[in-house]
Amino acid sequence: MGKIGVIALLCLLCLIDHDPVIAQSKHKICKTAEDIFDESTLQEIVQAGMNKMMDIVEERILKKLRNQTECGVVYYSKCFRAIFHNKNDVSLSVAKSICGNKLANIYDVTHYKLLQDYLRSIFPAGWSGIGVRTGMTYKNGQLYSTTGQPISLPKTLWHPGLPITHESYPTVIVLITRNSEGKEGILNAHSDNNFLGAICENEL
Repeated sequence: MGKIGVIALLCLLCLIDHDPVIAQSKHKICKTAEDIFDESTLQEIVQAGMNKMMDIVEERILKKLRNQTECGVVYYSKCFRAIFHNKNDVSLSVAKSICGNKLANIYDVTHYKLLQDYLRSIFPAGWSGIGVRTGMTYKNGQLYSTTGQPISLPKTLWHPGLPITHESYPTVIVLITRNSEGKEGILNAHSDNNFLGAICENEL
């Protein structure tokens, strides 16, 4: 907006401020502006500044709406979106790259079910079952978020027979089938394994 716009907006504030102490202080600024500009010029500057502010607000609202449109799942004011490759070549480094270092967590049963339905709705052709990376890890019998905080999820969400307690299996993925056929759920995999895609998480 620049210095002129700031002065003009302060003048606008002083017109609606009824505190005599604050108004007196602001009047000095307004008086300075009045010495520089005539009334019509000041009104134009104030209007231009307000129009600029409205443009910024509108752009931020539109950006948020665009982000929500791109989200597969919106949960707790966070956007979750899956990205697939055409083969199982998504390593941890690749997953971080395609998600901008913002791999997803799974926060509770409701969130898992929403992700499950979403992944099935965009299931890639030619596959009966897929593994999709999250950002979570499994170490020493505990599930951890991307920030290192413990996460507690019920045993019923895990793939039957899992998790594996060996330290070489820290990678947490979601295994999903096309038509809920066969066994699926959360599983921990070997750190060297690659998968078809990753789930990204971003703040809205």
